[in-house]
Amino acid sequence: MRFLLSIPLFALCCCFTSCEKPSPEPHASASVVASADTVSQSAETLLPPAVLEKALTYSAPYWEFRPNKRSHHLNHTFGFYTLCLEAYLEQKQGSTPEPWLVEAVTSRLRSVLAGGSEPECQGGLGGWSHGAFAWSLGYIRNTPAVWDALSAEEQGKANLLMQALAVAASFTLDDDNDYRTLLDGCRNYGKRWNPNHVEGYVAAGMAAAWYFGVDDLNDRLVNFDFDTFVEQLREAGFTNIVGSWTHTPATRQALMHGGVYKGEDAAAKYGKGAGVHGNTFTYLGLSLDQDWEIYKKLASRMYSHTARTEIPVTNKEGLYTHILTKGDDGHFLISPYDGRYGMCYEFETTNAVKNDSPFRSSLSYVYEGWMNNMATAAAVRARGHWNPEGKEGRELMGAIYVGSEDFLYKAKYGYWGFANGEAKIVTLADLTDKPRGWPFVLAWWESMIKPVVTPAGSALEE
Repeated sequence: MRFLLSIPLFALCCCFTSCEKPSPEPHASASVVASADTVSQSAETLLPPAVLEKALTYSAPYWEFRPNKRSHHLNHTFGFYTLCLEAYLEQKQGSTPEPWLVEAVTSRLRSVLAGGSEPECQGGLGGWSHGAFAWSLGYIRNTPAVWDALSAEEQGKANLLMQALAVAASFTLDDDNDYRTLLDGCRNYGKRWNPNHVEGYVAAGMAAAWYFGVDDLNDRLVNFDFDTFVEQLREAGFTNIVGSWTHTPATRQALMHGGVYKGEDAAAKYGKGAGVHGNTFTYLGLSLDQDWEIYKKLASRMYSHTARTEIPVTNKEGLYTHILTKGDDGHFLISPYDGRYGMCYEFETTNAVKNDSPFRSSLSYVYEGWMNNMATAAAVRARGHWNPEGKEGRELMGAIYVGSEDFLYKAKYGYWGFANGEAKIVTLADLTDKPRGWPFVLAWWESMIKPVVTPAGSALEE
């Protein structure tokens, strides 16, 4: 219990607090009765009361299938994740979550389980929200006070939904698969692409292994039958998944028999693999229940550069990335983390050559990877699997700290970046004033991860 009892109750820094106002949504649950007052009147929470109050202002997460598009309502999904995490943490430390919290979680889940608003389960960039939702299902399944509040039918539909997420994760990420397409036939994907394309569905696979147990999960995948499973999805009303998986006929063939994916464009390469039926799921040689080992690989890539603020733009003489705000000396600010190892991957990477330059350095791309990384990091720590060891572990903790704080500094003061052949200017308002889940992700960092990676006066602070 020491881990849970040591979680500090960080207040959200005012300069990062979201000021957006949630708009009414068509999938709001009429049964949600919890409010901000409910939190303030309840016993002490493990996550900051302010962020739980914020989460309660959003209705259930929801999605809609559109071919070759990804739908995200990140405030709703990340708010839901935050409520589920709080309930799990309370249960794990020996307390029964209060009725308002159980109701807040179950009412939102029931809205998703009703069908027609469930995740499309296609892989790739869908993972921005699907990964956090999968972890939410994992928290629910392992929080008896919440899970037992669901009916047997609701539990069955939750199982079906988690299995669909796992199928999509296996198809797009399993070591035996190398498909360059998502389950709806969209080719905007590669399993070795940047973190924002990949980490969300790595989370879905990890969460499914926790939810079912890794042996049960592999049995479900090995014995997967497309026709039977799609019929179960139809009966459950999961029209988004059915629409996604049946949009391109090649998906059924690839899931069941593997081989080359034969998409709509005969001249294009869609990749090949072993498929899902008859195939167990490993990621980078690891079993999906190896939480820390998988996260260590994700983090080692995410926080993989020596920090730099002013980076020359390839083939653009005189252009440098920089912070938008100037100091008292009239010069653009420099990150205090410059020269230290851990800067986030998307601050110094490449994309296709456009306008004569392949260079990419983007604050928004960093956030899209960081938000998924934080959801998984928080889950690994909440489960008690955060296990850095030796010099390698200390170095990784230092990199996570430097990379995250460097990102937050650049976000606070704004960043002139470059991506897809043009300047990409992002300010704090672009994160806080838009529906991107900012206050929730920041809370996961402040409450769950920062306390265990902060160097606390070590040589890293020198």
